[in-house]
Amino acid sequence: MRIRPTKMMSIAQQDRILQAIKRMFPKEYPIFALMDEVGLRLAEALALTTEDFTPDPAAIIVHTSITKLGLKSRHSPAFPLSNGLGNLIGELANRSASNTNLRREVHSDPRPLFMNPTTG
Repeated sequence: MRIRPTKMMSIAQQDRILQAIKRMFPKEYPIFALMDEVGLRLAEALALTTEDFTPDPAAIIVHTSITKLGLKSRHSPAFPLSNGLGNLIGELANRSASNTNLRREVHSDPRPLFMNPTTG
């Protein structure tokens, strides 16, 4: 069996893909930008809640991941976010919390950052 060499995208190719997503799918752009910047897997990104985002300094902490069997607990270090992405994810977290009449400081009922009826 012959093993094929892995082909990787260049940074320029990644940037072009992200810009196309931002232009064509603006509601979905934040999840793709987050996965690109932090290196999250889709299952980790989809499981993120308002509780996983810290605004100052802007960071994401992955507490759970989605598996075939349901949610799986895990703990990761805090992944720092750039200013632009931190602001974008912060807006999503605040909108998600406020749309459910929760203040950002309340952690008893965390809300999903993505795949939420109010955020897309």
